[in-house]
Amino acid sequence: MEGTEVSIRKEGDSLILTPVRKNRLLDLLASWKPLKEGVPEVEDTPPQVRADL
Repeated sequence: MEGTEVSIRKEGDSLILTPVRKNRLLDLLASWKPLKEGVPEVEDTPPQVRADL
């Protein structure tokens, strides 16, 4: 079984062992490579006012 900790639960007459996975999100993010493309510049325009209000 993967890992060093398990969660134990009982279902009927069975005991279910499930590996405890820590920091799954952090592990996923660490496995991603950085993007090579930058963020495009966005013009900061004032909010639009609707005429029908």
